[in-house]
Amino acid sequence: NRLEVNYELPMNKIPYLDFIKATYTYNSNFDWQRGGDVLRSLANEDINTVQNSNSHSINANMNMNKLYRELGLTKKKSRARRTALPAKDGKKTKAKKKSKLGGTALGLVTMLKRLNVNYTENNGKALPGYTRGLGFLGTTKPSLGFVFGSQDDVRFEAAKRGFLTTYENFNQPYIERNDKTLNISANLSPVNGLTIDLKANRQSSSNYEENFKVNGSLATNDLEYEALIGNERGDFTISNMMIGTIFTKSDEFGSEVFETFRNNRLEVARRLAISKGADPNVVDADGFPLGYGKKSQDVLLPSFVSAYTGQSPSKVKLGAFRNTPIPNWEIKYTGLMKNKWFRKRFKRFALRNAYRSSYSINSYQTNLEKKTLGSDAKDVNGNFLSDYIFRNVTLVDQLD
Repeated sequence: NRLEVNYELPMNKIPYLDFIKATYTYNSNFDWQRGGDVLRSLANEDINTVQNSNSHSINANMNMNKLYRELGLTKKKSRARRTALPAKDGKKTKAKKKSKLGGTALGLVTMLKRLNVNYTENNGKALPGYTRGLGFLGTTKPSLGFVFGSQDDVRFEAAKRGFLTTYENFNQPYIERNDKTLNISANLSPVNGLTIDLKANRQSSSNYEENFKVNGSLATNDLEYEALIGNERGDFTISNMMIGTIFTKSDEFGSEVFETFRNNRLEVARRLAISKGADPNVVDADGFPLGYGKKSQDVLLPSFVSAYTGQSPSKVKLGAFRNTPIPNWEIKYTGLMKNKWFRKRFKRFALRNAYRSSYSINSYQTNLEKKTLGSDAKDVNGNFLSDYIFRNVTLVDQLD
């Protein structure tokens, strides 16, 4: 079962918003898979799998020049240039200066020329252990919404209604998938010959698997879904900014930023202790709050980010994931070709500068030990267990 919906938002019907062209696309898919004969013979019933998926996509393009024309801004700019020409010598010079200042100010106000925003989200669920079949025209079970791609949780209701197997040795996991991508780009031109392209992005992907069993009996109407072990895995990356520390001293004898990283740990540890409700003044042998030692993952990650991005350890976000992407840029200036000296010697001459930076978490997964032992459990070093285990966290930047 498939569904596709394309819709162009009627921005042209709204005054002063016709400079925006925006489209929304929705796709969904539903699939029913028959279980194997071996499992059927063991459980003495059909054990199938139902799964669905959906995707949302929003693409918005904003032509800012069209907005400026509607607001009369570009019109005013043209009129200012015409009124400066007929004036006489002294007044003419004064009028030209006013016109130039006005044109520069207007150029700064209208420097944003184009803005594009694209957001895509893909979701999916797979529910094994499903005992119902398909009718002649399909099915509306486990729910009509699920058939058309809804990501509402149907596990508990499906178990309650007897749609899931009670076979005690069933071990196929329930699965949730989620991918999100946000891309933002903007084009600016403050003055003739100068263009600035800004780009920001954020990407995340996660896959959650959960083993389960169904307790009770359909005859006594007390069926209940019980989650056993759940494990999330994923990746994350976001555009970042590290320009504030790119020129700090670093050689074979030491690194200024690395020392900042080491020093930031204590402030971060104290903040974590306070957020946990613990006393930050009760410390270990190294002077760190109990449960948040100098080698704790929860302490190291924010300290690392704050040092290399130039943020204060008292303000840096304590969690691992970031919400707001920071724009990177590419700047190009071709205005020197207006000069005769450059035109005589070059066919093309441009000055360019580009900066790119990213913050990435690769292959993180749920800390199953914490899920088993509880939120106050500690590792062998006496540190509170983290919610996730991070295999690799990287900060990268490049200046061209």
